[in-house]
Amino acid sequence: MAEKRLVRLRGLKRLILFDGTVELLDLCNRVFADFSEESRAHMNRDNLAAVIRRDSDWYVRRSRWLPEAVRHNDALEAVCDLTVDYFHCFSEDNPGTLCLHTAAAKVGSGLMLFPGYYRQGKSLFTAHLAAQGIEIFTDDALPVDDDNGFGTAMGLYPRLRQPLPDTTPGAVLSFIRSRISVENQNYIYLALKPGELAEFGTREKITGITLLHRERGRTAELEEVSRAAVVKELILRNFAKDIEALEILDRVMAMVAASDCYRLCYDDPAQAAALIARELA
Repeated sequence: MAEKRLVRLRGLKRLILFDGTVELLDLCNRVFADFSEESRAHMNRDNLAAVIRRDSDWYVRRSRWLPEAVRHNDALEAVCDLTVDYFHCFSEDNPGTLCLHTAAAKVGSGLMLFPGYYRQGKSLFTAHLAAQGIEIFTDDALPVDDDNGFGTAMGLYPRLRQPLPDTTPGAVLSFIRSRISVENQNYIYLALKPGELAEFGTREKITGITLLHRERGRTAELEEVSRAAVVKELILRNFAKDIEALEILDRVMAMVAASDCYRLCYDDPAQAAALIARELA
């Protein structure tokens, strides 16, 4: 009989059932920086966030947020995708929490957000920030509570896409290679050290928002940007579903009003990260 394990990931009220897939727990340790497995035989199985089962060579995951099951034949890909349910579950467990698709780092006296479109290089840019000595909160998604706009670190290692650009400076490549937690042909997870990655649950006031605009051949430059453009970007980047639209607008407008706002135009992420470190950190 396949081994089953009920696990509560840190920060969640609900459980994940690993049904014949307990080998994924080792990978969870390599993806969740503050992973702690709370496993009990008699926990309430009605309180499930997700179920991951083995079906021949496939890992099959079902959850309340998925219209249908998703399937992966690579173990790391299965754990990567589990983080989607992790954020949805955290949002539902903490009503009123916005969840923004954004990178975020401690820059200067507060938290700087770096929202950007899918595959615009947020994670690679984040790795360059870390190499500059800037503390990272997230490379992809950030919960924001309703207490005057504080972001919370979720303790997930940054995930870079393979292959890394040929133009990556040698010093940054060495930094990345020295911190690889786990990798496959598609992704690299970086096990950033304390001080490089904020611990799970660390809260920081949002004081800045920098829109990322990557353009081939563009020298890194910080530009002025209208607050209306920043408000629009953050609303588009929110994926929490339990908050009324007008409340989202009010909260985002208040967050933007209390923040310094920029647009970072760049091609080379090393140049862009150096600019942030020099001008804003």
